[in-house]
Amino acid sequence: MLELMPFGSLSSLLYDKKNFKVLPSSLLLAWGCDMADALCHIHSLKVKHRDLKAENCLVSLDLQLKLCDFGTAKRQETTLRNAGS
Repeated sequence: MLELMPFGSLSSLLYDKKNFKVLPSSLLLAWGCDMADALCHIHSLKVKHRDLKAENCLVSLDLQLKLCDFGTAKRQETTLRNAGS
């Protein structure tokens, strides 16, 4: 089961010239925090997203930002040999 994202991508909200609305700075700040939280979480799992952009951020019904499209993501392999490079 997938979560419904009725507002679509962040890109569609930011660049929709037909229905353009100024978004409150508090919402933009919350979205920045949501993205930072998502990146911290996946990095703690040793995953790098590698395609972070507005099209890959979806807006949920409760206006939370969710990271999607892990098609180019890679699991970070850390060894003693490459840790210093």
